[in-house]
Amino acid sequence: MADPQAMVDEVMAKENAMMTPVDTVRNSYAAIAAGDTGKMVSLMTPEIEWISVVAFNIKDRGPEEVMKKVFVPLMQEWDSFSPDPSEFLIDGSTVVSLGRFACVHRATHKRADVAYAHVWDIQDGKIKRHRQYIDTLALEQARRP
Repeated sequence: MADPQAMVDEVMAKENAMMTPVDTVRNSYAAIAAGDTGKMVSLMTPEIEWISVVAFNIKDRGPEEVMKKVFVPLMQEWDSFSPDPSEFLIDGSTVVSLGRFACVHRATHKRADVAYAHVWDIQDGKIKRHRQYIDTLALEQARRP
């Protein structure tokens, strides 16, 4: 009998390979908006590199590092956070998304609504590298009492 996990991995690999790079990015935003950490991780390569202008202190690569150093702190600090991509620019396996990021700070209850640019490098239907450019001043103002 075949290993069930191997069968699931094979199906997921085929599904990911059929997605376009922009599909992968859209699915990542949908997973973030839904708080679906399992889906978020499934869209990352094992060696994902996450580059952020926000001080997340990311030292290593990989989905576990991204979840631990980016998304867990986001969920702890902000009551809500929702990226809203409005435009996608595609060049081969690289996707640039432009949009707005709305969030409410958990301690101050202040809302921030900031413009962002994300650069996504996709490999075989998964995120290999993510680079973030965002208005950090607006985030800092929401953090201040």
